[in-house]
Amino acid sequence: MTVTWLADRSTHSDLTAEVYQLAKPIDGDYRDVSFYVDLLRGGSGRVLELGCGTGRLQLPLLAAGIDVEGLDHSEGMLERCRAHADERGLHPTLRLGDMATFRVDDPYDVVLLASGLIKELPGRDLARQCLSACRAALRPGGRLYVDLVPPRSSSLAISPDRPTQPAPPRYWRSGDTAWSLTTVLLDYDAATDRTTALRRYEKWQRGALVACEMHEFPLQDWSIETFCGMVADCGFQVAEVFADYRPGRPPGPGDKDWTICAIGI
Repeated sequence: MTVTWLADRSTHSDLTAEVYQLAKPIDGDYRDVSFYVDLLRGGSGRVLELGCGTGRLQLPLLAAGIDVEGLDHSEGMLERCRAHADERGLHPTLRLGDMATFRVDDPYDVVLLASGLIKELPGRDLARQCLSACRAALRPGGRLYVDLVPPRSSSLAISPDRPTQPAPPRYWRSGDTAWSLTTVLLDYDAATDRTTALRRYEKWQRGALVACEMHEFPLQDWSIETFCGMVADCGFQVAEVFADYRPGRPPGPGDKDWTICAIGI
Protein backbone atom coordinates (compact mmCIF):
# COMPACT_ATOMS: atom_id res chain seq x y z
CA MET A 1 0.00 0.00 0.00
CA THR A 2 1.43 3.36 -1.05
CA VAL A 3 0.65 6.88 0.10
CA THR A 4 -0.53 9.18 -2.71
CA TRP A 5 0.30 12.89 -2.45
CA LEU A 6 -2.07 15.18 -4.35
CA ALA A 7 -1.12 18.86 -4.45
CA ASP A 8 -3.34 19.91 -7.37
CA ARG A 9 -6.69 21.36 -6.18
CA SER A 10 -8.39 20.02 -9.31
CA THR A 11 -7.55 16.42 -8.40
CA HIS A 12 -10.15 14.48 -6.43
CA SER A 13 -10.12 10.72 -5.98
CA ASP A 14 -12.75 8.16 -5.06
CA LEU A 15 -11.36 8.18 -1.51
CA THR A 16 -11.92 11.93 -1.06
CA ALA A 17 -15.43 11.55 -2.46
CA GLU A 18 -16.13 8.72 0.00
CA VAL A 19 -14.94 10.76 2.97
CA TYR A 20 -16.79 13.88 1.83
CA GLN A 21 -20.00 11.87 1.66
CA LEU A 22 -19.43 10.69 5.23
CA ALA A 23 -18.43 14.11 6.55
CA LYS A 24 -21.40 15.85 4.92
CA PRO A 25 -24.16 13.24 4.60
CA ILE A 26 -26.78 13.90 2.00
CA ASP A 27 -29.69 14.06 4.47
CA GLY A 28 -28.00 16.14 7.16
CA ASP A 29 -29.58 19.18 8.78
CA TYR A 30 -27.90 22.16 7.09
CA ARG A 31 -28.77 25.83 7.49
CA ASP A 32 -27.75 26.68 3.93
CA VAL A 33 -30.03 24.00 2.46
CA SER A 34 -33.18 25.28 4.16
CA PHE A 35 -32.18 28.87 3.36
CA TYR A 36 -31.70 28.29 -0.37
CA VAL A 37 -34.80 26.11 -0.68
CA ASP A 38 -36.92 28.91 0.83
CA LEU A 39 -35.12 31.59 -1.19
CA LEU A 40 -35.39 29.94 -4.61
CA ARG A 41 -38.67 28.05 -4.41
CA GLY A 42 -41.19 29.54 -6.84
CA GLY A 43 -40.02 31.70 -9.71
CA SER A 44 -36.24 31.61 -9.40
CA GLY A 45 -35.72 30.52 -13.02
CA ARG A 46 -32.77 28.37 -14.07
CA VAL A 47 -30.17 27.84 -11.34
CA LEU A 48 -26.59 26.57 -11.53
CA GLU A 49 -24.81 25.30 -8.43
CA LEU A 50 -21.01 25.28 -8.65
CA GLY A 51 -19.20 22.59 -6.69
CA CYS A 52 -22.37 20.54 -6.27
CA GLY A 53 -20.45 17.54 -4.91
CA THR A 54 -22.63 14.60 -3.89
CA GLY A 55 -25.86 16.63 -4.12
CA ARG A 56 -26.13 17.84 -0.51
CA LEU A 57 -27.71 21.12 -1.69
CA GLN A 58 -28.73 20.41 -5.27
CA LEU A 59 -30.98 17.42 -4.58
CA PRO A 60 -33.13 19.15 -1.91
CA LEU A 61 -33.50 22.07 -4.32
CA LEU A 62 -34.63 19.69 -7.07
CA ALA A 63 -37.03 17.97 -4.69
CA ALA A 64 -38.55 21.38 -3.92
CA GLY A 65 -39.30 21.91 -7.62
CA ILE A 66 -36.39 24.27 -8.34
CA ASP A 67 -34.81 23.99 -11.80
CA VAL A 68 -31.19 23.57 -10.67
CA GLU A 69 -28.22 22.07 -12.47
CA GLY A 70 -24.91 21.09 -10.88
CA LEU A 71 -21.24 21.41 -11.85
CA ASP A 72 -18.27 19.76 -10.15
CA HIS A 73 -14.70 18.90 -11.17
CA SER A 74 -14.81 15.45 -9.50
CA GLU A 75 -16.40 12.61 -11.44
CA GLY A 76 -16.44 10.58 -8.21
CA MET A 77 -18.59 13.25 -6.55
CA LEU A 78 -20.96 13.36 -9.53
CA GLU A 79 -21.31 9.56 -9.55
CA ARG A 80 -22.43 9.65 -5.92
CA CYS A 81 -24.80 12.50 -6.68
CA ARG A 82 -26.41 10.42 -9.45
CA ALA A 83 -26.76 7.46 -7.09
CA HIS A 84 -28.45 9.61 -4.43
CA ALA A 85 -30.72 11.09 -7.10
CA ASP A 86 -31.75 7.63 -8.33
CA GLU A 87 -32.67 6.63 -4.77
CA ARG A 88 -34.97 9.67 -4.58
CA GLY A 89 -36.47 9.43 -8.06
CA LEU A 90 -34.76 12.67 -9.13
CA HIS A 91 -33.13 13.40 -12.48
CA PRO A 92 -30.44 16.06 -12.08
CA THR A 93 -28.49 17.69 -14.89
CA LEU A 94 -24.83 17.37 -13.90
CA ARG A 95 -21.78 18.82 -15.61
CA LEU A 96 -18.10 17.96 -15.18
CA GLY A 97 -16.05 21.16 -15.03
CA ASP A 98 -13.90 23.50 -12.97
CA MET A 99 -15.65 26.40 -11.27
CA ALA A 100 -12.77 28.72 -12.14
CA THR A 101 -12.90 28.12 -15.90
CA PHE A 102 -16.35 26.72 -16.79
CA ARG A 103 -18.38 27.97 -19.75
CA VAL A 104 -22.06 27.50 -20.61
CA ASP A 105 -24.10 27.99 -23.78
CA ASP A 106 -27.42 29.08 -22.26
CA PRO A 107 -27.40 31.70 -19.47
CA TYR A 108 -28.85 31.07 -16.04
CA ASP A 109 -30.98 33.23 -13.79
CA VAL A 110 -29.10 32.31 -10.61
CA VAL A 111 -25.60 30.98 -9.88
CA LEU A 112 -24.81 29.56 -6.43
CA LEU A 113 -21.35 29.27 -4.91
CA ALA A 114 -22.36 27.82 -1.56
CA SER A 115 -20.49 26.21 1.34
CA GLY A 116 -17.57 28.66 1.29
CA LEU A 117 -16.08 26.87 -1.74
CA ILE A 118 -14.56 30.09 -3.10
CA LYS A 119 -12.07 29.75 -0.23
CA GLU A 120 -10.50 26.77 -2.02
CA LEU A 121 -9.48 28.92 -4.99
CA PRO A 122 -6.02 30.12 -3.94
CA GLY A 123 -5.47 33.78 -4.63
CA ARG A 124 -7.13 36.68 -6.33
CA ASP A 125 -6.51 35.57 -9.91
CA LEU A 126 -8.39 32.26 -9.71
CA ALA A 127 -11.20 33.81 -7.69
CA ARG A 128 -11.50 36.57 -10.30
CA GLN A 129 -11.64 33.94 -13.06
CA CYS A 130 -14.42 32.16 -11.21
CA LEU A 131 -16.45 35.34 -10.71
CA SER A 132 -15.96 36.33 -14.36
CA ALA A 133 -17.15 32.86 -15.41
CA CYS A 134 -20.20 33.31 -13.18
CA ARG A 135 -20.97 36.65 -14.81
CA ALA A 136 -20.67 35.10 -18.29
CA ALA A 137 -23.03 32.30 -17.21
CA LEU A 138 -25.74 34.70 -16.02
CA ARG A 139 -28.24 36.70 -18.00
CA PRO A 140 -28.21 40.49 -17.36
CA GLY A 141 -29.95 41.04 -14.05
CA GLY A 142 -29.23 37.48 -12.94
CA ARG A 143 -28.30 36.86 -9.34
CA LEU A 144 -25.09 35.47 -7.85
CA TYR A 145 -24.97 34.12 -4.31
CA VAL A 146 -21.56 33.46 -2.77
CA ASP A 147 -21.08 32.08 0.72
CA LEU A 148 -17.87 33.13 2.48
CA VAL A 149 -16.39 31.63 5.62
CA PRO A 150 -15.12 34.43 7.90
CA PRO A 151 -11.37 34.31 8.54
CA ARG A 152 -10.49 32.26 11.60
CA SER A 153 -8.03 33.49 14.20
CA SER A 154 -6.54 29.98 14.39
CA SER A 155 -4.72 30.63 11.10
CA LEU A 156 -2.89 33.54 12.68
CA ALA A 157 -1.42 31.24 15.32
CA ILE A 158 0.83 29.54 12.77
CA SER A 159 4.41 30.78 12.97
CA PRO A 160 7.91 29.30 12.56
CA ASP A 161 8.42 29.15 16.33
CA ARG A 162 5.01 27.63 17.07
CA PRO A 163 4.67 24.15 15.53
CA THR A 164 1.26 23.43 14.08
CA GLN A 165 -1.00 20.90 15.74
CA PRO A 166 -3.46 18.67 13.88
CA ALA A 167 -7.16 19.15 14.34
CA PRO A 168 -8.88 16.27 16.13
CA PRO A 169 -9.06 13.31 13.71
CA ARG A 170 -12.48 12.37 12.39
CA TYR A 171 -13.59 8.75 12.03
CA TRP A 172 -16.44 6.91 10.34
CA ARG A 173 -17.24 3.20 10.28
CA SER A 174 -19.54 0.97 8.26
CA GLY A 175 -19.36 -2.79 8.81
CA ASP A 176 -15.72 -3.87 8.55
CA THR A 177 -14.63 -0.65 6.78
CA ALA A 178 -13.44 2.52 8.52
CA TRP A 179 -12.31 5.91 7.25
CA SER A 180 -10.37 8.70 8.91
CA LEU A 181 -9.51 12.31 8.11
CA THR A 182 -6.76 14.32 9.79
CA THR A 183 -6.11 17.99 9.00
CA VAL A 184 -2.95 19.94 9.82
CA LEU A 185 -2.41 23.66 9.13
CA LEU A 186 1.05 23.90 7.60
CA ASP A 187 1.57 27.57 6.90
CA TYR A 188 -0.05 31.00 7.01
CA ASP A 189 0.99 33.83 4.67
CA ALA A 190 -0.08 37.10 6.26
CA ALA A 191 0.68 39.07 3.09
CA THR A 192 -1.92 37.16 1.08
CA ASP A 193 -4.13 35.98 3.96
CA ARG A 194 -3.70 32.42 2.76
CA THR A 195 -3.45 29.23 4.81
CA THR A 196 -2.00 25.95 3.54
CA ALA A 197 -3.62 22.86 5.04
CA LEU A 198 -2.64 19.21 4.69
CA ARG A 199 -5.39 16.59 4.83
CA ARG A 200 -4.63 12.90 5.29
CA TYR A 201 -7.35 10.48 4.17
CA GLU A 202 -7.21 6.81 5.23
CA LYS A 203 -9.38 3.80 4.51
CA TRP A 204 -9.20 0.60 6.54
CA GLN A 205 -10.78 -2.79 5.84
CA ARG A 206 -10.76 -5.58 8.44
CA GLY A 207 -7.97 -3.83 10.32
CA ALA A 208 -5.70 -3.32 7.31
CA LEU A 209 -4.92 0.07 5.77
CA VAL A 210 -5.94 -0.22 2.11
CA ALA A 211 -5.72 3.42 0.92
CA CYS A 212 -3.98 6.55 2.12
CA GLU A 213 -3.80 9.97 0.45
CA MET A 214 -2.30 13.32 1.41
CA HIS A 215 -3.95 16.40 -0.09
CA GLU A 216 -2.43 19.86 0.09
CA PHE A 217 -5.10 22.58 0.24
CA PRO A 218 -4.35 26.28 -0.06
CA LEU A 219 -7.25 28.11 1.60
CA GLN A 220 -7.81 31.78 0.80
CA ASP A 221 -9.45 34.11 3.32
CA TRP A 222 -11.18 37.32 2.27
CA SER A 223 -12.37 40.43 3.98
CA ILE A 224 -15.86 41.48 2.92
CA GLU A 225 -14.58 44.78 1.53
CA THR A 226 -11.90 43.14 -0.62
CA PHE A 227 -14.18 40.40 -1.90
CA CYS A 228 -17.06 42.73 -2.72
CA GLY A 229 -14.65 44.99 -4.60
CA MET A 230 -13.57 42.05 -6.73
CA VAL A 231 -17.21 41.06 -7.33
CA ALA A 232 -17.90 44.58 -8.59
CA ASP A 233 -14.82 44.48 -10.83
CA CYS A 234 -16.18 41.32 -12.47
CA GLY A 235 -19.42 42.90 -13.68
CA PHE A 236 -21.74 42.74 -10.68
CA GLN A 237 -23.49 45.16 -8.40
CA VAL A 238 -23.44 43.97 -4.80
CA ALA A 239 -27.04 44.06 -3.57
CA GLU A 240 -26.69 42.74 -0.02
CA VAL A 241 -24.23 41.16 2.41
CA PHE A 242 -25.69 39.33 5.39
CA ALA A 243 -24.60 36.90 8.08
CA ASP A 244 -25.57 33.35 9.03
CA TYR A 245 -28.23 32.95 6.31
CA ARG A 246 -30.40 35.72 7.78
CA PRO A 247 -31.07 38.45 5.17
CA GLY A 248 -30.94 41.86 6.77
CA ARG A 249 -28.51 40.77 9.49
CA PRO A 250 -25.26 42.72 9.01
CA PRO A 251 -21.93 40.89 9.38
CA GLY A 252 -20.27 41.14 12.76
CA PRO A 253 -18.04 39.36 15.29
CA GLY A 254 -18.79 35.70 15.84
CA ASP A 255 -20.42 35.07 12.46
CA LYS A 256 -20.17 31.55 11.05
CA ASP A 257 -21.06 32.43 7.45
CA TRP A 258 -21.40 35.46 5.21
CA THR A 259 -23.50 35.57 2.05
CA ILE A 260 -22.95 38.04 -0.77
CA CYS A 261 -25.87 38.62 -3.14
CA ALA A 262 -24.88 40.37 -6.36
CA ILE A 263 -26.72 41.32 -9.55
CA GLY A 264 -25.19 40.96 -13.01
CA ILE A 265 -24.98 44.26 -14.85
